[in-house]
Amino acid sequence: MTGAAGRLTLVKKTAIVRSTTAIHDEKTGAPRSLIQMIFYAVAPDSHYLIGRPAPANQIWILIGQSD
Repeated sequence: MTGAAGRLTLVKKTAIVRSTTAIHDEKTGAPRSLIQMIFYAVAPDSHYLIGRPAPANQIWILIGQSD
């Protein structure tokens, strides 16, 4: 996950991790021990979308898949 520095508190991060882990486990059957989430703070001038600075008030999630 990426977002502006300070955008998420520890409480919010914990809630996101718990709910995402539960949903992923329920939908895929993957063991919870395989689910990882990493939070990256990104400077507002370092994230672009469609050639413009990305909105600083949003959180961005990248979901990966291994083959």
